[in-house]
Amino acid sequence: MSAFRSRTVLSSLRRGPIVYTRTLSSVTSKGLLEISDEVQDALQQGLPIVTLESAIITHGLPFSSASTLPTELENLARNLGVIPAHVALLHGKIKLGLSQSELTELADPQGAKQRWKVGSRDLAGAISQRVSGGTTVSATMTISHLAGIKIFATGGIGGVHRGAQTTMDISSDLTELGKTPVAVVCAGAKSILDIGLTLEYLETLGVPVVTVSEEKEFPAFYTAHSGFKAPMNCSTAHGCAEMIHASDRLKLNTGIVFGVPIPKAHAESGQMIQEAVQQAVDESIQLGLHRRGKEVTPWLLAKIADLTAGRSVTANIALIRNNVAMAAKIAKEYQVIKGPPRYAKLGLTSHDLRDMKLHRPVGTATEKSKSRLFVIGGSAIDITSQPHKDVHVASTTAPGKVKISAGGVALNLARTASALGVQDVKLVSMMGGKKCPLASMLKSEITKVGLRTDGLYESDDESARTAVVSMFLDSQGNLTQGVADMACLEGFEGRQLPHIIRKDNPKVVCIDANLSTRTIQAVLNECHKIGSVVVFEPTSAFKSVKILPSLLQLNASPTPPNLLMLPNHIELEALNHAISSDQDHHLTSSTGWFDVLSSFGLDERFREGVKRKLPSWVTELGTLQMATKLLPFLKVLVIKKDKDGLVVIGRMGSQSALTPGWVSSGQVAIKHWSAPSIEGINVNVTGAGDTFGGAIISGITNDFDLENLSDWDKLIPIAQSAALQTLKSEDAVGCLDSLKDLITQPIQKFKK
Repeated sequence: MSAFRSRTVLSSLRRGPIVYTRTLSSVTSKGLLEISDEVQDALQQGLPIVTLESAIITHGLPFSSASTLPTELENLARNLGVIPAHVALLHGKIKLGLSQSELTELADPQGAKQRWKVGSRDLAGAISQRVSGGTTVSATMTISHLAGIKIFATGGIGGVHRGAQTTMDISSDLTELGKTPVAVVCAGAKSILDIGLTLEYLETLGVPVVTVSEEKEFPAFYTAHSGFKAPMNCSTAHGCAEMIHASDRLKLNTGIVFGVPIPKAHAESGQMIQEAVQQAVDESIQLGLHRRGKEVTPWLLAKIADLTAGRSVTANIALIRNNVAMAAKIAKEYQVIKGPPRYAKLGLTSHDLRDMKLHRPVGTATEKSKSRLFVIGGSAIDITSQPHKDVHVASTTAPGKVKISAGGVALNLARTASALGVQDVKLVSMMGGKKCPLASMLKSEITKVGLRTDGLYESDDESARTAVVSMFLDSQGNLTQGVADMACLEGFEGRQLPHIIRKDNPKVVCIDANLSTRTIQAVLNECHKIGSVVVFEPTSAFKSVKILPSLLQLNASPTPPNLLMLPNHIELEALNHAISSDQDHHLTSSTGWFDVLSSFGLDERFREGVKRKLPSWVTELGTLQMATKLLPFLKVLVIKKDKDGLVVIGRMGSQSALTPGWVSSGQVAIKHWSAPSIEGINVNVTGAGDTFGGAIISGITNDFDLENLSDWDKLIPIAQSAALQTLKSEDAVGCLDSLKDLITQPIQKFKK
């Protein structure tokens, strides 16, 4: 019998922790708990998650900080590859994962008095009375455990209050730690508490307390030096994760407290703040306030803030950021230690998981929320072959390097926009069928670069091939030839793209020419109805003409549609050839074309201005003439010509007098930008054009005005810099971190 029991226990230890899915399903199905789509997906896929409390938003910080810090913390976690999940009560419903509007609602001073500070004991009452409130450590632990989330970050835990021998004021955080297996990453116990008695009480409850440091001294919130030692210490995130995993396997039902000392940069001010804490505590005793239990806490916090001239708030924010960063690292290590089963389904290795970054959806931590930017078109497996330098290839193989990666025009555009700070970019693309191994590889690669995958569709044909582009580069990195197998994208014919677009009502929809002509027409028609800006990336000279039937359908108009095209010069020539030689694409014979063109006022004075201010190729190669043929059907053309730079021409000329370098007829404006120098750069052209286009759509999504010449003057250099970063990189999208702030904040200031 004992042998049987031993085998059973050992077997259960190997299986790992129980996930209480039945309980969670019951709670969610009854409408008590709402889990955001983002968090739900992370739970299903086994991605690392860290929960965050909300009492700090409702009761812990002034509005100026409470309104911005939650988003900062979520971005911090996501940049470290972890999904953040704020917990709160809103109108009687528990929320796991909050949108930006919900976070703002919690921080709003109006109605602050009606919002509860919700501990675990208050959950039932708050739900039944349909109130809103911020969850404390105890309530956040309860919800985390219910959802199967193991790691939670906060500022500091509650504990035994000073004078508890008479008030019996002991935080429910401690009792929750004694019965709920969730690890709490904090800066120790709040410094207004009795740290020694708090540690004693945690020992009584059997709660492991670990200082995340080389030393055992337990931190006291604003200071790393409480004068009390924790039973254990651990200096690495991996070691902390191993403790959590061991606790899981032993099925221990207590939490773990990980005490993270305040960052060294704030240690000096922290010591000063701690002295203010002691002064405030002494004063509360003199005034007899210490006998009022938890009612003294708001008085103490206000007094400390006053004594420190607000520096306590700054230190508070710094240590919370530090705790979230540590919690994210522990969560990633924990997911690696926990082992493949779930995240291996995505094709991720433990190395990938450690390196992965995740991006927050459009200002929300919740829904597979409505996206402001759709990118529809080709995502593919790229196979790039490049011989070594000084190797001449002729009818044989050659030594060199072969790289396999995720690519495709739409994917590269979406990656760029996401890297430049556009939240919740929705990539809409087709993959091969279930029997195609490259489909799962492509999806896992897309996941690794931090893009959402709910816009990826699997072909109905199980044997359908996933798109593959095989490219051959010369030793200098220039494309010499290639083969593109993009047939699976025809599968979009059966998809309800207009419905998908209508549902989200995005601000910008970017499409590439890997789509069929019919699909492009359907997308443009829907976007025209709902007012979305459409950006067309022609992809290649051969495919670029797919847009022409859609232009004919739109008709030339005195009021330009919100359509932007990004052809290179070769693609522009292909479009012009099709317009001039093919009756099916003869735009110049369409209704209203000549009248609209005549209204542009492109007279001799305008042409002379172009000759004077722009390079000679703009007129000698017919660039101006080819562009103006298309202009009655759209708003702007951005025409790229490699080392000769680029030209922007559009129906936006009324402000030209205020903007140097532009030539304007009053209705149409045109300007040239030189190409950045690439001297000394080991050039890899793969993806550079897509990176440029991705920067353009990022600007448009971030309130960039297509008709504002000043906006173009700001955006084009940023887009060129982005392309330059990709030219320097072996990746299809280079590192764009240095440009992120430029393309979000300044553009929004143009109108001021």
